[in-house]
Amino acid sequence: MTRGLAFVAMLMAGAAAAAPNPTERAKPGSPEPVMRAEIRDMPQAGIYRVGMTLSEDAPVWIFLRSGLARGSDASWRPEGWTVLTPGVELTRIGHHDALIAKDGGDLPRNIVIQFRPYTGLLEADYQPAMDLGDGSVAIFSDHFTMRPAPSIAAVQQLGQDWTPLPDYEGGHPVVSFRGDGFFDGSDYPGRFSLEEASYVIHGDIVPTVGPYMSTIIDAELPTWLGTQIEAETPQVLDFYAERLGPHESGTPELLISWNGPTPGTSSLGGSVIGDQIVMQIEGDMLVEESRGLGANARQFIAHESAHFWLGNLVDYGRPGDAWSTEGGADLMALRAGEAIDPEVGPRFAAAVKQQAWGSCLQGIEGGPLATAPERGLHSSFYGCGLLFSLVAEKAAQEAGGDFFTFWSDLIEANREGGTVSAEEWIAHYEAIGGSAAAAAFMRTIAFDRGGDFNTLSALLAYAGVSSPAGPRAAPSS
Repeated sequence: MTRGLAFVAMLMAGAAAAAPNPTERAKPGSPEPVMRAEIRDMPQAGIYRVGMTLSEDAPVWIFLRSGLARGSDASWRPEGWTVLTPGVELTRIGHHDALIAKDGGDLPRNIVIQFRPYTGLLEADYQPAMDLGDGSVAIFSDHFTMRPAPSIAAVQQLGQDWTPLPDYEGGHPVVSFRGDGFFDGSDYPGRFSLEEASYVIHGDIVPTVGPYMSTIIDAELPTWLGTQIEAETPQVLDFYAERLGPHESGTPELLISWNGPTPGTSSLGGSVIGDQIVMQIEGDMLVEESRGLGANARQFIAHESAHFWLGNLVDYGRPGDAWSTEGGADLMALRAGEAIDPEVGPRFAAAVKQQAWGSCLQGIEGGPLATAPERGLHSSFYGCGLLFSLVAEKAAQEAGGDFFTFWSDLIEANREGGTVSAEEWIAHYEAIGGSAAAAAFMRTIAFDRGGDFNTLSALLAYAGVSSPAGPRAAPSS
């Protein structure tokens, strides 16, 4: 199976959050991994142990992924992780979880940690584990990958992106799994290694393999919702493939967990990673069939499916540039929804655009999108990204194409490098005939000072796009 890095998106009662994109990591097949982690199941149910082998001496090793528990300002790891190696401490340094030596020296080269899988949602990161029912769990491998840092002070200076750390030559970590209950879809379950991030299943649950995808769906998920998702996901993938070409991510795997009918809730969380789409669903509002909630589920799965192209074929570079692919995936999902359900789709799209205005405005009033990760305003990537995407779509239509041709040209031009930066995205908008004034406003919002109601209104006015907020403010320079 292909195991590629992509992005995460989470919808909680209609809100969204973006994930930092790991950049400058060595490609799979690097001669020497920066570290190795081997995960084993233990005799006690629900307990696992990970042995970490570090490649070099350093006083600090930071985790690649250090998202906070959703709805809190705290790391999720201390809740279920116990360091068994004497003299080693799990701590939080700035935006990063880290291992340090209690005596201030270098860490030992071999460290053992015992853990229980954490199944809660995170802010702007992949869910660490998913309960799939029947005693089976999916564990996300990349939460065990690390890299060295020269000092605590160096880590304290970092934002959410760790790539500015000096003296790092690369080398992707290797995560191994050992135990009869582990399965990654290969011919050799029970013992295998991954150089690319993936959810790995532990338990007796068996995938259902169909012509378009393989699925593992919690048996307790409301039947109507599982049926809709299974039926519409192939339609969404075909819709995208006709417009963007093949996604090259292999046969998709769909993993869905059901957290139960939580009172007063309708919650969809999840992500796409390589060829896997994972979803965590809960809420009593989803027990009975609803066309409105069905449209929300359709948007969610279509957004995640779009990341097979905007994410797997090309990524966005720095964490603060996530608006390009997240907003792009949102607009592609809206267009897919309108095609699949012409009655509900347009009304749903109007509501999403209105919500995008509010989330974008909230994110940019305190600074540019580039600083949104450190300010904890990841949802602004989706809101502003969708508004920017509507601007790009308008220019593409006037040039004889649509939003899909806008992105297919970007993908083709950057396929080898694998990254479309935010500046390259805006430059492409200008190249196809987009408004220079609108491009200037997007640069201000994305990189410079952010903006306000009038800034957003002026951007859309110059681009010729109707504002979801109502009457447009007069354009200003």
